[in-house]
Order: sequence, then structure tokens, then C-alpha cells
Amino acid sequence: MKGIVFNEFIEFVESAQGMVTVDAMITAANPVSGGAYTAAGYYDFQELIAMVTALSTRCNIPIPDLVRGFGKYLFGKLVAQHPDFFRDKPDVFSFLESIEGHIHVEVRRIYPDAELPRLETERRSDGSLLLRYRSRRHLADLAEGMIAGCIAYYHAKNKVSRSDLLDEGEAQVTEFIIFYE
Repeated sequence: MKGIVFNEFIEFVESAQGMVTVDAMITAANPVSGGAYTAAGYYDFQELIAMVTALSTRCNIPIPDLVRGFGKYLFGKLVAQHPDFFRDKPDVFSFLESIEGHIHVEVRRIYPDAELPRLETERRSDGSLLLRYRSRRHLADLAEGMIAGCIAYYHAKNKVSRSDLLDEGEAQVTEFIIFYE
């Protein structure tokens, strides 16, 4: 996993819990890298899992809640760092539909070895949007947090329904249905 994700996670923890908690989390996780990450570097995904687990234990917050919180935080960083991704995307649905064909294309251009989830979207006859998430990393909670961040960014009144489906081989498949209240 790219170091930029690790750096953002550490910033997220520092902003919410402080530097003492960051240090304790890294010490408890004991990552091979020592907890120092370069944005373009590639690091073992298990280091991130170890830090999330250590943080959960220290703060007594369930892992899914931490990962969803990080997803929402990460979406805010995306907005701040890449406002061009939102140009001509007037609402939640149009933005979510653009991820695979625009944002993921740009990420792969910058980081050719990045392992991104696959996102498929489908507008449904009831006015909702189906977003199907597939990933080996099983980070549907992160995706859910990012969807929540997207809804907040657009000041929308959307609700999200989540269905965790059976794994397909090594990939986790989760469907999110985003609909208007």
C-alpha cells in the first residue's frame, strides 16, 4: 500500500487523538518500517492493519468505526488536495460515478503500482445509485466512510444501505445503495 495512505492515517489519528496516541499506536503496532513512510513508497498493508488494531485497543473504539472515520477524513483531504476532481460533478451520484473512470485513472497514472478497489455504479429505476465495491483488502468500511464524506461535502440528504456479499475468491464484494430521503 502506498505510503501516502499511511501518512494520512497518522495525520487522522494525530488530529483526533494527539501525538501521544500516535506514538503509542506505532509502538504497539511495531511496524517493520518503524512508522516512517514516504508518500510514494510501498509498504505492507499489514502494517496499517496493525496500527488500526493498536489504536482500537488503546482508544476502545471498534475497528469498523475507526476505519469509517478515517474514510470520511480521507474524503475531506481529497476535496482539499484535488478540487478539480469535483469540477462538473454537481451532486453525490455524479461524483461517485466518476471515480472509476476519472480519479482511479489519475491515481494509476501517478502511482502505476497502486492497488485500487474496483467500483461499479448503476443508476436504478427507483432513483437510487448502486455502488459495487470489490477489493482484496477488505476495506468496505473505508469506502463507506468516504461515501459519508461525499454526502457531507455535497450537503446532501442521502442515506446509504450496505450489503456485504460473499467473497469472490480473494476479493470482498460490498454493495452500497445510495438513495435520497
